[in-house]
Amino acid sequence: MRIHLIHQTLLVLVLQLNRVVSLGTKNIHQRHEASAIDTIHPHNLNLKPLSRSLQESSSDQDLFIPPCNTLLGTMTLEELKAVAAGLVGSIAPDPESFEYVYLESVLVTPIQHGIQVHRICAGCQDVASQVQQDTEAAAVFESFCGPENYGAVNATFSGLMMVPLADDDKTILPGTLKGVIEMHPTSTALVPSLMWTRPQSGEESTTIGDGGPEEELMLQLDAILAGSGQVLVFPDYMGYAENGNELYKGYTIRKAYETSCVPIVLFAQEYLRQQTNSCTELSTTVAVKGYSEGGYTAVVLADVLHRLGWNVLQVHAGGGPYDLIAATTKTFERIVNGQYDMRFRHILALVGSSYSSTYMDLPNYRQNQDMLTDVIRPTLVNLIANSTPGPIVRESMPYDDQSDLLDLLFEENYLAFVDASVAAGEFDPCGNTSREELERLNVDKICQAFQLNVIVETLQNAPFRVSVCHSEDDEVVPFASVPDLSGNNNLTFVPAQGTHNEAGAACIFGALLYYFGQEFQSVAVDPVHSNTNCAAVDAPGRTPIDTSIPTNQSPTFTPSEEVGDTATTTNAPTETTTASGTSGGIALVASCIWITFIIVSVAAILLVHA
Repeated sequence: MRIHLIHQTLLVLVLQLNRVVSLGTKNIHQRHEASAIDTIHPHNLNLKPLSRSLQESSSDQDLFIPPCNTLLGTMTLEELKAVAAGLVGSIAPDPESFEYVYLESVLVTPIQHGIQVHRICAGCQDVASQVQQDTEAAAVFESFCGPENYGAVNATFSGLMMVPLADDDKTILPGTLKGVIEMHPTSTALVPSLMWTRPQSGEESTTIGDGGPEEELMLQLDAILAGSGQVLVFPDYMGYAENGNELYKGYTIRKAYETSCVPIVLFAQEYLRQQTNSCTELSTTVAVKGYSEGGYTAVVLADVLHRLGWNVLQVHAGGGPYDLIAATTKTFERIVNGQYDMRFRHILALVGSSYSSTYMDLPNYRQNQDMLTDVIRPTLVNLIANSTPGPIVRESMPYDDQSDLLDLLFEENYLAFVDASVAAGEFDPCGNTSREELERLNVDKICQAFQLNVIVETLQNAPFRVSVCHSEDDEVVPFASVPDLSGNNNLTFVPAQGTHNEAGAACIFGALLYYFGQEFQSVAVDPVHSNTNCAAVDAPGRTPIDTSIPTNQSPTFTPSEEVGDTATTTNAPTETTTASGTSGGIALVASCIWITFIIVSVAAILLVHA
């Protein structure tokens, strides 16, 4: 399998160096040997996130949801550089240190523009005209936005968009700009368009919801990326924010993401045209990235954009449940063995609600084959539909022993089926059981629902490049979810270490280096903006950063209408790394040291804010 990014190669090597890049709290506190990272102490970090406060809410109804298609805020070039410098200072307090110089080159130097942050909203009906002239694209669009699809009629979806500004820090940078689409990680309440929200008092931006340090860090890094001259688009997904009281959430339901995310991406193009009198255009040349649920949705969205005729440069997918059946079955095994991290049991509620007669287009919809029991279903479906924060959802799922949770949550036929599969070491029970037997066990429809949303073949056959980052120790999305990637040269596997959140730090930052590097920044896009009477070049360019070692010299069915490791597993991914020449090998090892420092530093930030 081809490794096509030098930074990904470095990351692979670092993560294999005898757990040098151990991201756990214990390792960070107990590291005493003399090294560059001795200066990293979580209690010394003083990260100042873009969002200034965190408020818990019990319902979407309690959140301040800003108007659609509106400017939420502006950060000047100076302000954005100050935010990035603050992030650097939180990790490396000494401005004279090698660490500070390197981090400044990675996080501050690339920023050449201020940014505007907009909240945008659109539905299928608002963007259909953009694909009608292309017969093939129109057919693809109809497959998820046609009137027979859940959420496709008269529903409005929302998202966040960051755009770079011209030198005056007031007007949007003219030209045809590349796009980066960020697919957010799992949340029961918080989504991007609510993360940068002015409260009703008109004060500065405030985080609303139940977001954590991963979301805060991701938002900061993406703001820096927008400041380098890219357009960032963040879809909210179905059942959140703008349509939170109208539609159920479609967690790990492929078509739900297509229906809710494609309109936001397409409308981002039209919105930019409207805001700039066609001086600025979002190119159809884009990259897509995401972690956790966002890793899954990144593959889904990239695939549908490609089928719509877009040029997908790169996908960075981390920690995602690509093989949904294997991930679910392995999770059940961990719960049975008392090995599941119960802090994440709200995810069980999310997936259970989605596969329990809420999303109308699934085969098990109202077929008496729900995933959740009749007893717990009304409670959990209402909590999830109302965008209740994760801690409150978890409190509604009491347990003494972990195995009690299975009996509390899951319908008895489905539970017996998965229990038998786990006991037999079978982690693809739906695929390896005959149709007649599935019908006899009364699980044939729910198996069909899961099989529709396994995206293993989509990933394995990707016609665009995909970097898959995952930890074998992931306790939230089991490694069994990652299929064999060896048969497609477009696919790269980047192993991470540690837990789901710890690996996320490495995956997120490793991806960021690609976007600041030569390969992405040097891609030229065809100018398509129609107004050429604008004071800018067609595609803003800059010299990509040097990430080498620094020196010290410088039909809508609404929630309100209802509810009063063994055997056959996926082959392990493989990776190949090469280095040639003595000097090249020295540079590679030296660079690994710096990448190690960065990853551990980012992990420290996440730990201190957890």
